[in-house]
Amino acid sequence: MKKDFRNKQSWKKVLHEIYLIAPNKYIEDGKFNRNNESHVIAKKLNLKSQEFQEAVSFLEEQKLIHITRFVSATPYQTWEITEKGFNVALENEKAKNMENLQLTAGLAASLIAFMTLFNFYYDRIGPNFDIGQWIILALIVIVIIGSGIGLFIVVIPLINKATNWF
Repeated sequence: MKKDFRNKQSWKKVLHEIYLIAPNKYIEDGKFNRNNESHVIAKKLNLKSQEFQEAVSFLEEQKLIHITRFVSATPYQTWEITEKGFNVALENEKAKNMENLQLTAGLAASLIAFMTLFNFYYDRIGPNFDIGQWIILALIVIVIIGSGIGLFIVVIPLINKATNWF
């Protein structure tokens, strides 16, 4: 049974690497083989040879890249991103940028909520806090920080993973 590598989304990483190369054409020496773990892209992305091979095969099958092999005195091949591949890579990049924007906005909102809650509590109690009030304030801070960390480290990545399928 063939392992479903798409959960790791290696193909997105490989497509992104080809997308970053201007003018979106990757040229390599014919001595390299995509089964080789020392392949430049595989090494850069820290992918095993099988995972890299499956990602490249998937990209070719989906017509996201086109590989042309040239046989000459010095064999080489070019990897070109297709229009469809360019659009997919662009959408992936937009999704990643949106994820970063959401994270930044969420952190800013958490900071604003924390400051508002602190100011509200301080105004209600006044500057003459006793030890019990300081403990309550400390617990509020811990709950807010814990909720923020839980939200941004656990929940948002799970939502993005679930909604970011090809």
